[in-house]
Amino acid sequence: MGLIGRGFPSIVNQRGQMTVELAVVFPAMLAVSLVVFNAVRYLGDCASFDRAFHQEVRVAAAAPAYGQTMEDGCLLVEDALRRQCGDGEECSVTAERDEWGFVRFRGHMEFTPSLFGLSMRSGFLGIDFQPAVHEVEFSVDPYKPGVVL
Repeated sequence: MGLIGRGFPSIVNQRGQMTVELAVVFPAMLAVSLVVFNAVRYLGDCASFDRAFHQEVRVAAAAPAYGQTMEDGCLLVEDALRRQCGDGEECSVTAERDEWGFVRFRGHMEFTPSLFGLSMRSGFLGIDFQPAVHEVEFSVDPYKPGVVL
């Protein structure tokens, strides 16, 4: 009597087992890889946004041109950041003057996750996807040549 007659499963009954396991595991692997892809992309975009924001504030706002207001500096920084923002990102800049005369610029970036570079719907099964928000602040002392306080 062979092994089949002694209660051991036959090899014939195990065909397709790997296909079933792949069908069960593949959606989970896809979901995990999607989360990892978007997390790495978000962290990279935050780092590049921070560098670009600080650089643009130093260039456009630390030494404003004659007649340039704080709002003009915000627009210059925001325009430069929008040129550098990637797909799925929205950038905005605000500024306020504090009690010591410094100007605090606040950069705001909203990151919308994607499906490996393809845009996703804004919701699924009644759940709305909210964009990930990143903010950074930078204070400068605006030097205006020829102005005596």
